[in-house]
Amino acid sequence: MSHLQSEIETDKVEQVSTITGEMIDTTAAPLAKLADDAPGNLDLHSSGTDELTESGEKDRLVPPQKFSLKWLTIGAAALVAVGGGWFLLNRPARDPVVETSTSPPIQVSTQVATAQAIAGTQNLTGSVEPVEVVNITSRVMGQIISLPVKEGDRVKAGQVLAKIDVKDISAQQNQATAAITQAQAGVTVAQAAQTQAIAGASQVAAQLNQAEAQLQQAQAQLQQAQAQRQQAQAQHRNAIAQKQSVQVELINAQLTQKRRAMLQREGAIGQSSLDEANTQVAVLQSRIQQATASIDQASQGVSQATAGIAQAQAGINQAKAGITRSRAALTQAQAQIKQAAAGVNQARAQVQQAQASKSQVTANLDYGIVTAPFNGVVTRRQTEVGAMAGAGQSIVTVENTAKQRFSVDVPESSISQFKQGDLVTIRLDTIKQVISGTVDRVIPTANSNSHSFNIKIALPSNTALMSGMFGRLELPGTLRQGITIPSTALMRRGQLEGVYVMGSNHQATLRWVKTGKTQNGNVEITSGLSSGDRIITTNLPQLSDGQTVVVR
Repeated sequence: MSHLQSEIETDKVEQVSTITGEMIDTTAAPLAKLADDAPGNLDLHSSGTDELTESGEKDRLVPPQKFSLKWLTIGAAALVAVGGGWFLLNRPARDPVVETSTSPPIQVSTQVATAQAIAGTQNLTGSVEPVEVVNITSRVMGQIISLPVKEGDRVKAGQVLAKIDVKDISAQQNQATAAITQAQAGVTVAQAAQTQAIAGASQVAAQLNQAEAQLQQAQAQLQQAQAQRQQAQAQHRNAIAQKQSVQVELINAQLTQKRRAMLQREGAIGQSSLDEANTQVAVLQSRIQQATASIDQASQGVSQATAGIAQAQAGINQAKAGITRSRAALTQAQAQIKQAAAGVNQARAQVQQAQASKSQVTANLDYGIVTAPFNGVVTRRQTEVGAMAGAGQSIVTVENTAKQRFSVDVPESSISQFKQGDLVTIRLDTIKQVISGTVDRVIPTANSNSHSFNIKIALPSNTALMSGMFGRLELPGTLRQGITIPSTALMRRGQLEGVYVMGSNHQATLRWVKTGKTQNGNVEITSGLSSGDRIITTNLPQLSDGQTVVVR
């Protein structure tokens, strides 16, 4: 209460200072003019006679002091103003002169001021901001040749905001087209090399197959020669065995021939028996010759088969060498195929790169026309026609005025009172409106310096809202005792506020007060009234300090 009373006294001092300044100006001006019009200066000095000091010596004459009448008048005006200000500071909180009105009493209604519980509130200040705000920048470098919008203009989505000269980009597009043609020619060359490598690999594969076939043929010949040698060796063995058997028979036959020859000479047997023995020897000798011939023939067959085996083995070795060479050539051909395929892929990649470069250049051509991303208002224009626009350089700023929100910082102690979807009330003094909003977002990170949390409150569409408007968000607090009176019982004079209090003599007394929060048609009185004071609530314009009143 003392703090509020001191604020009231401070207001009085300011008013007194104003009044004092006016008094000085009003008083000093005519006096100064009077002093300027005076014919001479007023001389204030001692008499012309000499005065003796205690020592009996004469003091020197003091020269006369001259004071301007103008400065005397200004000093007098200042003294009057200061004295008036001191009087105003020490007067009671009412009009300086209480005059008993001789006019008939005025009928009024009264109300006793009583202390009652008032819900305390905490005001959180914030500002209105757009939900969508975009700083439109240039995607390409070039000179701005058209900028048809200015601050405050409303634009629609897709509307042209600026045009940029893109002649250099057109030249880049031609270069990109030439690069695509060159890259496609590289693909053709690489594909030809790949086809040639594949053909070479096919030829080498055919040679490999031929060598493998020759190997198989040589192996078959080897097997056949080995079989023939085995057969010839068997024949050779059989011929030798047959010869040996015939030789044994020949020996026996020759013994028989000799015995029969002796017996024939002795006349024991006839000639026929000897001839039979001779014939048998001759037959056996013939068989031995045949067996010997068979042995020679078998030996020749073994030799021929051995030669065939050697020839087949040489064929095998030759086929294997061919296979080895063909496989090495095939490996080299396959490597060439892979290299050619890599060349094709690289050439195709160059084509894709050239096409991507052309697409980017084509897109940059489109970026020469800058359009609005949504319906809104141009709030800032950062450049002018003829200026060079660089990549990322701001051109204009566009805000969506149809979607506004209220941003406010909430203390750490009060953040638990807000949840997404909560309805809150915001007071906007600029447009003198109270708007209901919905908590849209609660930023979960606190400011490291203020330890406050930022929340975003969605606001309904309102054409009166503008970005940057100041607003207050009221938070309910604890109950406290205070005096409230009807707003209609409050009287205002300039920046001062007061009420008429009815005294025991039925006279209206003006009392200056300090007000607080206004709510539901009632205003809180924080200083100047006490519980039990009877205030006048009607006919205030007809009242004056000291007016006699009658309660209805």
